[in-house]
Amino acid sequence: MSTTLATATTQDSTDLGPLFVWDAEDRLIGELLHMSAGEVRAIAAVVHPTDIYRPTPRWAYELITHLAAEGHNPDPRDIVIAARTHIPGEHRYPDAIDTTRGRHSEYPVSPADLADSRPHVYTNLCRYLIDVYTSGTSPLAVITYAREVLDLSFRRTNKFWHERGAQMSEAMADRQDIAALHIAMRQDLRDIWNRCEAAEAMTTLAGEPEGARP
Repeated sequence: MSTTLATATTQDSTDLGPLFVWDAEDRLIGELLHMSAGEVRAIAAVVHPTDIYRPTPRWAYELITHLAAEGHNPDPRDIVIAARTHIPGEHRYPDAIDTTRGRHSEYPVSPADLADSRPHVYTNLCRYLIDVYTSGTSPLAVITYAREVLDLSFRRTNKFWHERGAQMSEAMADRQDIAALHIAMRQDLRDIWNRCEAAEAMTTLAGEPEGARP
């Protein structure tokens, strides 16, 4: 574990908010930290960063999956190094509709070291990685957590789109714009639904040999 991670303890700070509460997102990321790059890529094929709701877990997931895409195992030390130059990606939800792009996640490079320019955000990530790294490891469990994350993503996205549609109706938006919203909504929900089905069909993680842990 790096010095940054070791010193960013969760016991010596008064600004951490409520006691850490585990949920499917945290369990998923905790499991991925103990897996090979190939296994992470298998999960990343069905779970996208936009399926992760909370900002810090989403950023951690972006870093993990991008390292895995380059063939690197998600070692926490490499993650905090990558975080210094890669800011959290932009995520589009129904409050910023783009029917041609839909929801997406980017992986922008920061010209400044985030440990210096955004120390609170960077330190929160380090603390978060400490918390989730201590979870147990099980290839079968990670599939279960992926399914739970996708199910929550589907339900949350459905709620967001319908709330946005209601706002447009109340604001007397053009019928064409409301119709375009529903087309984008169906496309978005269909994408998540298909990935939910793919996760349900998963029984093992077909990790590639490169980047495998010893």
